[in-house]
Amino acid sequence: QVVESQWTTELGSLALKDLNEKASIKPKLLPVTEDIMKLKNYVEKMAADSFEKLQKNKTKQEYRILVETTLVSTILHNRKRVGDVQYLDLNSYREQIHSDISSSITKEITSSLSEKEKILTQHYKKIVAIGKGSRPVTILIPKKLQNYFSMVNSIRSNFNWFSSKNCYFFTYPKSLKWIDGCSVIRKYAKICGAKNPELLTSCRFRKHIATVSQVLDLKGNEVDQLAKFMGHTTKTHENFYKLPQDVYQIAKVSKILQLMEKGNTTEFKNKSLDEIEIDMESVGDENEDEENDEQQNSGSKTVES
Repeated sequence: QVVESQWTTELGSLALKDLNEKASIKPKLLPVTEDIMKLKNYVEKMAADSFEKLQKNKTKQEYRILVETTLVSTILHNRKRVGDVQYLDLNSYREQIHSDISSSITKEITSSLSEKEKILTQHYKKIVAIGKGSRPVTILIPKKLQNYFSMVNSIRSNFNWFSSKNCYFFTYPKSLKWIDGCSVIRKYAKICGAKNPELLTSCRFRKHIATVSQVLDLKGNEVDQLAKFMGHTTKTHENFYKLPQDVYQIAKVSKILQLMEKGNTTEFKNKSLDEIEIDMESVGDENEDEENDEQQNSGSKTVES
């Protein structure tokens, strides 16, 4: 009876407090761009090689490589949740793949696009899948990946390697299930030559694009569009994916602290943080003073001992 009546105050709140403290202390590690590029280039090369071989001779081994690398490339390119892509329905793909994005754009929208943006609408195919919370999630397929998707689809149609009961686009021969995206990302992350393969996960890819979006200083409507593409509500995107990462926070907030330290904040009235230039010589002098203090302290300790 005591447990039931006091669970929220005595146990629930303490457990939540403990979880929040551990989450705030734990360092937020993201994959470096170099590792992401190594994974990207590796799976692209594997996909291109297997695609070329499949054009000459259809084998299950090369098909497995192509379908795995196509799955990884699609997740990586779109920065999607694994589930948004790995559960893609075969018939849904076939119904949508022949639609043309540019043909569905009205003249009003076309006139607002730059020439390069117009070209991009012709470069991509758009597939709508069902994502988390049964929300429609957009998957954009660039030209190169379109060829790989077409090859996978063609093999599914013309070879009796697959069960008629399997409705998933990304699958293995004779399997009734989808391909586990997390497993194949982990597999290729380990062999692509990345320095920190354990950081190459779909969740961290998504946080990586959120960090980049901060650097780009997206406008309100652009944030909304990005949030929708990522499969978030705008509130979720702002609350969880727009949290500043450690280095970014230090670089920006430290400017304010430096201005307060020098007492010259009024000089920069009505300026943004990006417009404010800090005197790096004064920062360097402070570092030297700290080093000298440390050396003197360590020297006095040696004498005392």
